Amino acid sequence: MPLPVEDIRYGMRLAIERSYVKKGNIPPPPPPPFRFHSITWLKVLRWFHEPGTCDTILFLNGYGSECIADISRRKIGQEFIANISPSVLSFSMVDDSIRSEKLADLISAISGFPMAESHICKCWDLAVDGSRVVGPITKNTLVRTLQKIRTLHETNAHRADRLWEKRILIYRNLEQTNPEKAARLQQRRGPQEFSYDRVARLIRRMRHQSLKNAS
Repeated sequence: MPLPVEDIRYGMRLAIERSYVKKGNIPPPPPPPFRFHSITWLKVLRWFHEPGTCDTILFLNGYGSECIADISRRKIGQEFIANISPSVLSFSMVDDSIRSEKLADLISAISGFPMAESHICKCWDLAVDGSRVVGPITKNTLVRTLQKIRTLHETNAHRADRLWEKRILIYRNLEQTNPEKAARLQQRRGPQEFSYDRVARLIRRMRHQSLKNAS
């Protein structure tokens, strides 16, 4: 479902400008960025970390400096494993007149569903092919590369973003111009393949270790 991005941005700018009317000649700050462009409905087949109470969630598709993930290119009905985070599509910054007039249908469509997003800076996406799971399931060269980018982001965020964008652009161009070479490149980066049940055990073990370290 596409989001009315321009309407949302306009409503955010209008709300900020109106809040600064009483402040005289002080120019209002620019509205915060709105990085999401669409919503995907996901049917939940299984929860790994903890029992879930819902069988449908909404995934926010977007991109930007914070590596927001985008699954809008996936085929309808394609199964995959995702490590997602709860999120909220908030309209608190949008002017009331815009929210009631142009966003009423959207708010009605998404109400009642929990929302989620993830970050392509993490290795969060595993493809499911029948009873097999393919992707960076354990540490490999791709995981180490992403860890280096995240470490670099702490000291030089701009350089880290440029490096990430360059890697993504190169791979996407290869997918369009030379899919066989793109497949070989992905293979060299070390995607792994395990049974579905083994991946489920690995996920639960990592979750348990993460909770143990946090405590």
